[in-house]
Amino acid sequence: MAFKRNQPTSEPADAPFQRIDDDPDYAKAIGLLQALERKHYELKRTIDRLTLEELFRRHPHGEKSSPRYALLFARLESLRAEHTASQPLDVGQATSPEVEAGLDVIRGGTPALPKDHAAQIAEAKLQLEVVGRAIGAQTRIVNELRSEKSLQLCHRLQPLHRDLLLEVYRAAQALARTTTAERKLRAEMMLAGYEPRPDVIGAPGLAAAVVLGSEDYHDSQLSFFRRHLEQIGVLK
Repeated sequence: MAFKRNQPTSEPADAPFQRIDDDPDYAKAIGLLQALERKHYELKRTIDRLTLEELFRRHPHGEKSSPRYALLFARLESLRAEHTASQPLDVGQATSPEVEAGLDVIRGGTPALPKDHAAQIAEAKLQLEVVGRAIGAQTRIVNELRSEKSLQLCHRLQPLHRDLLLEVYRAAQALARTTTAERKLRAEMMLAGYEPRPDVIGAPGLAAAVVLGSEDYHDSQLSFFRRHLEQIGVLK
């Protein structure tokens, strides 16, 4: 079902911020979207059920022994078993005409449909279109709200993040420095005619150190990182 949301199995206990779902404005917006998605799913199932009922009404004595007949009839029975009349739902106020139209469908619950299956299907399809447009509009609202809340949090966390960037830079410098010293030691052995036995003093084999490079080289990754920190004011 489209309205199911993937939830993280865990979260950092020491995170300096709450989950976005705990924000009242976002929780209300996402709750409204989920209500629309549930209604959309229900309407699609209703259309399937009505279509199959109309099929069997027109062909009550179809090829009952055929696998296709058995499959369709089993699906109809399944749809009938899960079908329950929707109850009117208080989902608050919308912030766009499209969403408000979708909420009107939800608030009304299941209308008193005429007996004619064709009319019922037409009504359900119309409601499906209305709710589909509402889902699109509310999805945009949720995404805009998430973007706004994310920007607010980024501004709040920027000082902490910049402190961490500086720590990353110092650690990268230390890795580059010690890696260079280790390479120099083995190189000096070879220059003196010795063989640096890999089973005794083998190279560390850290690809990250090779990628970082050295600040002695302008185009190294570490040099790029230093210039970035200078540009954003972390390094003076």
